Amino acid sequence: MARKKSEFSREFKKRSLTSSGIYDVINLIMGIIIILASIFVFIGRIKFMKAYIVVFLCAAVMNFCMGIKYYNRKDPVKFIPLFIAGVFFLVLTIICIIAMF
Repeated sequence: MARKKSEFSREFKKRSLTSSGIYDVINLIMGIIIILASIFVFIGRIKFMKAYIVVFLCAAVMNFCMGIKYYNRKDPVKFIPLFIAGVFFLVLTIICIIAMF
């Protein structure tokens, strides 16, 4: 049996608003924070040293968020590298915290 067009469009709208919409909003917010923190780092490297932590932490959250999005879609080709990148940025965040204090 084929699905009706209205049934398919309702299901697509429901899925896209809940699964992709939340992750995309989080990525947008993290991207803006990364850009602003990078500008501060560029302006004064020593003065805004804590901005490095913000950049790496937001990059880790962004990668983990996208990894969860693709994990829910059962796409291992995309979510495994994103989780690896998230762990890498989390390690960089920890190294920055240790180096500053």
